Amino acid sequence: MKLSREQALILAELKTSGATKSLRGLTTVELNKKIPGNIKQSIIYRNALKMRDMGLIDNGIKVGKSHSYYITSMGINALNEEKNK
Repeated sequence: MKLSREQALILAELKTSGATKSLRGLTTVELNKKIPGNIKQSIIYRNALKMRDMGLIDNGIKVGKSHSYYITSMGINALNEEKNK
């Protein structure tokens, strides 16, 4: 599976932060603060929706009005495949 740079960074940050379950999910605001390289929050949000549809991440619990996201086992596998290329 081919990942964009932004998608790989989002997956890597979710994995590094331990966001592997619904309760540990991160919001797009939290991801924006943690991911290096000035990626806009809107780009993170759009990629999160795409990756959710692909099964790489899923919705966690809501944080106020914001959705949170966590990496799935499929996302971990895709990230590992990307790192091994």
